[in-house]
This record gives sequence, structure tokens and C-alpha cells, in this order.
Amino acid sequence: MPLDKVFARGIRIDASIGTLPWEKLVTQPLEVDVEVEIDNSSLLATGDLAKGADFDELIAAARDLGTNGHVMLVESLADRIAARVLQRLPMVQSVRVEVRKYSACASAANHVGVEVTRRRPSA
Repeated sequence: MPLDKVFARGIRIDASIGTLPWEKLVTQPLEVDVEVEIDNSSLLATGDLAKGADFDELIAAARDLGTNGHVMLVESLADRIAARVLQRLPMVQSVRVEVRKYSACASAANHVGVEVTRRRPSA
């Protein structure tokens, strides 16, 4: 089965995220990349968009989960986004989520972050 990559990169959100006391009082700029692997054979054969990965759903997963209350860890946010994508898009075989945080360690690095990859369990 051929797998294609479909992605939404640089999704910008302002999130309440972090473990430090000041991080619970403000929102911080994040950028999120969501990339999925999917067999696009049915989409290409039929042109039926329901058989492909929905860009809006990839973006919504990041925005909804990143702006819905305080999140302690960027690792948790990335994991939740990946889980939602796998739950809502059953044709997706794997998902990679990268979350970049710009305010933490700003004096020493342009950004810090995490990347997670989750795969759909084999049947």
C-alpha cells in the first residue's frame, strides 16, 4: 500500500502552556506541524474528498486542543493532537506532531519543542 504525506505546517496558536508559575498567567505563541501518512489511492481514484485527510481537521486538532484550558507540557499537547487525528481520521496510518514554543528559553534558543509520532495499531 503506497503511503502519501499530507500536512499542515506552522499552525499558529496562543496557548496557556507550561509548568512555571508565570506560564499559568499568560498565553504563549506556539507553532504546530501536523503531518499524516495516508493511502490516497481511493481519493485519487474517485476525487471524493471524504477519502482523504481533511486539512481543516488537522488545523482544528491543534487549535482546539491548544486553546482549551491550560496544558502543563508540550509533550502532552502533541500527544493529544496526535490521538485526536487518529480518532477522527480513520484512514490515517500514522501522524507526526511537532510543537514549537517560543517564550521558553527565549534568551538561549529561538524555540524549544517536541515531536511525537503515533501509528495506528495493526489490525
